Amino acid sequence: MAKNPVKPALQGDFSSQCGFYAIGNVMSLLFPNINKNKVFESIWDYYIETYGDAEGVLYGIYRDRVNKILCNVIIELGLPLTVYRPWWSKKATSIDEFLNKIRNALNSQDSAIILGYEHGLEDDNGYYSHWTIIKKITEKSLVTFDSDRGNSRIQLQRCDLWNKEYSRKRPYRLSTTDTFIISKTYEEKT
Repeated sequence: MAKNPVKPALQGDFSSQCGFYAIGNVMSLLFPNINKNKVFESIWDYYIETYGDAEGVLYGIYRDRVNKILCNVIIELGLPLTVYRPWWSKKATSIDEFLNKIRNALNSQDSAIILGYEHGLEDDNGYYSHWTIIKKITEKSLVTFDSDRGNSRIQLQRCDLWNKEYSRKRPYRLSTTDTFIISKTYEEKT
């Protein structure tokens, strides 16, 4: 990653577009010199060609579309990246299992995570679903590279897994099945 801080592209008032921005922002975080316009053109072109509707733009996209768009952008731009989805078909059994796995993935500065989560209490005005980038994990927080809030932190003590009940103490419900670990790959020289 770049020594000078890279800033995420911000989605503005279009909160439903966080999935698209998460894909674009993970590319610019791992490749700070990449042409952001080219990345976002690739995202939108693929989305329009493949799905041909405004549904995702208006209401957001789910993990299957995030996965397909992410993989297409990597291939189209020829980026040396792998995508690992450790809980695609089975949820993490505990918050500790989840945090340990992503902590290990983020040991390298050549990795970042796209994560889906929900925030707030049911029937509460502060409720929302969101896709973000996790660029680092500390003892106390997830450090994000976010299209809505820029570089920010989510306190770990306020997090739980998605299948748990909402609580005021832990309003962030992390979705382990909506977790993508994106890592740079390097070819071995022979």
